[in-house]
Amino acid sequence: MDGTMGRREHAHKICLRHCQASGNWVLIVNGKYITSGSEPVFTREFDIPFDFNGKTAAIYANGSSSMYYIHTLVIDAIPIDDITKKVDV
Repeated sequence: MDGTMGRREHAHKICLRHCQASGNWVLIVNGKYITSGSEPVFTREFDIPFDFNGKTAAIYANGSSSMYYIHTLVIDAIPIDDITKKVDV
């Protein structure tokens, strides 16, 4: 060993539960409740801003062009397009 400490990586889990029939949603980050709310089913676009590890984050919901919503996660102005890849934020 050369005496240097390796960098430990910690995975984070951001979970949005959004019932498209009722409009209710809940946001959980790393197993902890962050916030919840409800949007009328006729509201086809809305955003959920929150703090993530000291960074500005938001989930944007867009249902204007389909029967379903497309949810986009943005952290510090960087869209996270693939939740399975490693992202340095």
